[in-house]
Parts: sequence; structure tokens; C-alpha cells
Amino acid sequence: MKPNISSMEKPKFKTVQEVVATGEGLPERYLYTNTDNSEGQSLNGMVQEMDIPTIDLSLLLSSSDEGREELSKLHSALSECGVFHVMNHGITEAFLNKIYELTKQFFALPAEEKQKYAREINGYQGYGNDMILTDDQVLDWTDRLYLMTYPEDQRQLQF
Repeated sequence: MKPNISSMEKPKFKTVQEVVATGEGLPERYLYTNTDNSEGQSLNGMVQEMDIPTIDLSLLLSSSDEGREELSKLHSALSECGVFHVMNHGITEAFLNKIYELTKQFFALPAEEKQKYAREINGYQGYGNDMILTDDQVLDWTDRLYLMTYPEDQRQLQF
């Protein structure tokens, strides 16, 4: 049974689009303040460029030396970098282009229309920005649409 979206409690927040449209300036909640950190690097300073690893998914299921090497590369990417490129994932370019176009269409909608798809309080699927976990949390300057597609029993595609 699908939940009744209109009766669910939605977070009370302004999206980045709404903040920009009102011209009210960048809210304090989006600003990191300089703090001492182990490397002594200012948060407003230059970020060191890093090489983002590329992982070949077609090799990950192989028991060959190449497969073990790719698995080691994935482990290293997740442990040290936190991000990686993926190749040979099996998703067609046409499908990726369609997702890109649908995403552009959704984010071009008026703010009021997108709010119909806002995530629930304490939820993560739907439209919005960061979940606010603490009163002093610094928020990312982004609006997002998060939809889980797998496992299928956790999909909330009523949007």
C-alpha cells in the first residue's frame, strides 16, 4: 500500500532555489567557519587536486588476477578517496541521456511543484536538501532528488 503523500509531514526548509530567488544572501547555516584541523588547512583555501580512481565493474566478479587487482583498487578508492569513476557498468548511453534529460526537467519545475515531492521528516527519499541532524550542522549548498531503486521493496516511487 502506498503512503498518502499529502498527509505526511514534510520538513520546513527553504531550498537553495528559494533562497537565491528571494535574494536574501547566503544563510549562516551554509558557511563553514575556520577551525583548527590536523592539517592546518583553511576550509576556504585551495583544495589539493587528486586523481579519482576508475573502477572497471566488468572485472570485479572475475577470480582472475585482474579481478583481484580491481577489487583491491575499489577497496583503496573507498578507503582513501571516498569516490571513484565507474566504467563497463552496462548502462547504455541512451539510458543515461534519458535520465539526464528527466533530471533537468524536474529541476526546471517551479519550486511549488517540486515541493510536492519533498522528503518526509527523518526520511531521505524525495526532494530537498540535507537532513538536519544537529542545531549547528553546516548544510550543503545543494537541492537534490533522492530515489532508491534497489532493493525493490525499499522503493518509494509514489513521487
